[in-house]
Amino acid sequence: MEVHEAKLGRLFLLKMAHGDDLVQEIAHFASSQQVRAAWLFFLGALKQGQLVSGPALPELPPVPVWQAFSQGWEILGLGNLFWEADTPKLHLHGALGKGEATLTGCLRRENEVYLVAEILVLELTGPTVCRRLDPALGVSLLEFS
Repeated sequence: MEVHEAKLGRLFLLKMAHGDDLVQEIAHFASSQQVRAAWLFFLGALKQGQLVSGPALPELPPVPVWQAFSQGWEILGLGNLFWEADTPKLHLHGALGKGEATLTGCLRRENEVYLVAEILVLELTGPTVCRRLDPALGVSLLEFS
């Protein structure tokens, strides 16, 4: 285990509009405000999108199982944001519900907001933290300086 002490920086409240792309808008926000590290909490609804619902098998590197969804789902989630090279890299997990169905996983690619999504961004400050691809694991991991 590695431990890194951080301090709370700025707090932001984002309101996504109907039709916005949740992942792209958060990344754009991070670039425009130079948010280099943050934890995110969000709720709302997504019209359609894709998430990774786990690995196909528990082996390295993992082969993701993609799950597409459409027709509007409620969402509750959390995640973090750290930069990899010159780009904000998001790691968002959410639980989506529609009727009696539930999907849980890592939101990636396009995820279109239905009606509204609200996001609380807690910026972290302190020594540098970033993401770097671990070739052995096949995923980007946090790297503390």
